[in-house]
Amino acid sequence: AMGCDYPNDGAYLHYSDDHGVTWSPPTTISTVPQINSQIDREMIACDVSDDSPYRDNIYVTWIGFHVHFTRSTDNGESFMTPLVISSQADAIMPTLATGPLGEVYVVWTDLSSEDLQFRKSLDGGITWQPMITIGECNPQLVYHDLNCNSGYRMTNYPVPAVDISDGPHRGAIY
Repeated sequence: AMGCDYPNDGAYLHYSDDHGVTWSPPTTISTVPQINSQIDREMIACDVSDDSPYRDNIYVTWIGFHVHFTRSTDNGESFMTPLVISSQADAIMPTLATGPLGEVYVVWTDLSSEDLQFRKSLDGGITWQPMITIGECNPQLVYHDLNCNSGYRMTNYPVPAVDISDGPHRGAIY
């Protein structure tokens, strides 16, 4: 389980190895010491591909006005210093997926340009290829009010998926 502690401005990971009966103490994913910053919309993925040299790495993204990324190579015992992988400060809804050979893919919405942005790493999140635009988005659909006067809204995340099977579409990104 992953969550944020807003009074302490941090993101933390807890795990259970007994089907949720007990939970580990928190492992710090990141803290945000900057004034007027936050950790929000955090997403987590694990590399589960048998052929990946980064199998079992844990990857986390979130927004704090930019898209941030970190990884754990020791089953969540510790996380590397977070990287900022977006260039604009109006990035929201980052999501991620892993490929069959250890690739890490992150997709997010850029509200200022109204585009879907994409970055990939071929080395388990150590270095990143240049950001590319993969399509346009309608910012009206990013936050959709449910029009039920309840204050709830539905958010639309771009959700990548990667074929890690041994089939003919292995490595295809959806």
